[in-house]
Amino acid sequence: HGHPPARTNQDAGAAAPYQAWSGPVTLRVKSADRVLTEASLDARIEALATTNVVIGLTWPQQSGPGVLEVELHGADGKPVHCLRNLGIRNSNF
Repeated sequence: HGHPPARTNQDAGAAAPYQAWSGPVTLRVKSADRVLTEASLDARIEALATTNVVIGLTWPQQSGPGVLEVELHGADGKPVHCLRNLGIRNSNF
């Protein structure tokens, strides 16, 4: 009448579900699918952690609508993209 004990990933010999990640993080500013500026930095993020990554980037001289894109590669090696619309405005500080 009893049920067998539940199996976990560790029982099955599988890897832990959460692992640290490391690799290049690329930041791009694009306009009309054209890359205006881009910079990359190698980063490491521990499993289930939050990490700030600061990437120096030369701001484009062109003004108008644009897209901020962040790219990294997932555990499977495939690229992962995060896109945000933005307005590009040249400001001389």
